[in-house]
Amino acid sequence: MDYLEKSEELSALLHSRLGARGSGLDARIRRAGRALPGHVRRDAAMVAEAARMQSSPKLARLVDEEATRKAYRRVVEHLEAVDPVERRKSAFIGILASSAFSLLVVAILFVAALRWRGFV
Repeated sequence: MDYLEKSEELSALLHSRLGARGSGLDARIRRAGRALPGHVRRDAAMVAEAARMQSSPKLARLVDEEATRKAYRRVVEHLEAVDPVERRKSAFIGILASSAFSLLVVAILFVAALRWRGFV
């Protein structure tokens, strides 16, 4: 499999697992942002760079094939371990927890204000 195919596969995985949109691997890496750990982002960028360099015969010789192959494997392993349903559920629970905490703080402040004003 050449680097263009690997780049397209990583792009499809980023879209299906993290919901990253965009045209091409570079755009999807940027859109994934913090959802990708730094080392995985660097590995994915290495594969994208190798795919760009493959189009030129002179630049294609400069690609470190072993390092790029390892980077590709690490990115695929990370993305296959991501469960999109679990990510959505965790995000929803986080939003609910944040909202509940905010409501609790507002209720405590309301009771404190009533008590300070002498109504309670």
